[in-house]
Amino acid sequence: MSYYDATVFVPEAKFKEMDKKISCQSIVDGGKCQTFMWQNEEWVATGAVSKGGNQGWKVIDCQRVVDLSSYKGELKPLRYINHFVEVDKGNRRRSYEGMQVKCGNRELVFVGPEVYFGQQVAKPVIADEPEARVDHRGQYKLFFA
Repeated sequence: MSYYDATVFVPEAKFKEMDKKISCQSIVDGGKCQTFMWQNEEWVATGAVSKGGNQGWKVIDCQRVVDLSSYKGELKPLRYINHFVEVDKGNRRRSYEGMQVKCGNRELVFVGPEVYFGQQVAKPVIADEPEARVDHRGQYKLFFA
C-alpha cells in the first residue's frame, strides 16, 4: 500500500493552513514547530510529497502532538538529536513518535502514527472506496463503506 492509499482528505482551506505550517526544517534547526487543529486534536505538519513540476503538494505528512505534561507514552521524550541517536541505535522506530519539540512557550511530544493529508477534490462517491478514521485503539485505519 502506498502513502496515497491511506490519505485523509481535507477541505482546501485546511490543506492550505497545513501547507503554511510545514515545520520539518524548523524542527531540525531548533526543535520549533507550528501546530494546527484537526478533529479536536493538535497536529504538526512534518513534511510533504510534491506533485512535481512546481504544482504544489500531493500530500502533507502530519503527526499528532500533546503537551509534555499530559504525555502518557512509553517512550521517554527526547529532543531531535538525542531522539535520532536512539533511532540509529535501533532503540526507537524511525519516526517522530516520542520526540519532544518546542512550540512557542509550550513543550510538546509527538504521539501516534504519521498521517498523510491531501486536499479534497470534487468527485463522485464510490461505495467501496476506503475511508480513513480512528479505530477503537486510537489508530488511523482504512474502513470500507
